[in-house]
Amino acid sequence: MKRAVCLILVCGLFLVATSTHAADTVKWIPAAASNAGAFGSQWTTDVWIYSPVADRAITVFLSFYPESSGSTEPVEIPVTIESFNTVQLTDVVASLFGENRPGAIRIRCEYPFDARSRTMNSGGASGVFGQAISAIDQSSGYYGALLPAAANVPGADGTRSNVGFINPCDTTITVSAFIVDPEWNQGPYGSFDVELGPNGWWQGDAFEAAGIDADTINSAAITALGSGAGQAPGESDCPGMLSYLSRIDNRSNDGAFFGQAGDFFRFKVPAGDLAKGVDAGEDGGHRV
Repeated sequence: MKRAVCLILVCGLFLVATSTHAADTVKWIPAAASNAGAFGSQWTTDVWIYSPVADRAITVFLSFYPESSGSTEPVEIPVTIESFNTVQLTDVVASLFGENRPGAIRIRCEYPFDARSRTMNSGGASGVFGQAISAIDQSSGYYGALLPAAANVPGADGTRSNVGFINPCDTTITVSAFIVDPEWNQGPYGSFDVELGPNGWWQGDAFEAAGIDADTINSAAITALGSGAGQAPGESDCPGMLSYLSRIDNRSNDGAFFGQAGDFFRFKVPAGDLAKGVDAGEDGGHRV
């Protein structure tokens, strides 16, 4: 079955205490891996962390979250960075955490820092292809967020789209996903829910999760709706979920990474059409 265009609406390690102080800078590398993937891919992640602090060395604390159930007491690993220096962590999931699976990395520090990563595939004859993934500040989470450029073209010559969600809150949330036409001319093609515990992480093929992975959908966008949707900033201690999309060519396993594009978006839909995962907004518009 072919549909030209659609929109996806997604309504010996050192153990350290993980409490976050008010002054801490907390950022997430939303996707990291050290494992085999689909179509012969083999994924690894390198991380670079930079200190802009002039007068002292700083210590950042890294923790790994590979499961949707999350954890409130993960192992944190300290890494010291000298003033105006950068530390590179090669194949960080395996070398620092001793894991061989995908997940998200949380980094915190009492001082400012910057963090970047590259997740690359080295499993095929086509060469090494990498996705540049910058750290996301925890405070930039949304209850509803747009992810562009999804597609699903089945087969070894096709395209797959993985979507990921992180819950940086201390309570469980549910993310709802809807796949709809961009002009809202018809109902959702499919939907799925993901439950995330505190610091929970989930990644999967959005079209497979919605049960429509056999369909050809050449262009789509994803909007994620968390269980806290509708709350204004400041109404909860939860900063809102973090989300991303990775679109991958099945032939080469070359991927493109897309972070969440924003918070509230307006769509051409009938007022009060909650079945499509939207909420009535001002001026007859809608917000998610």
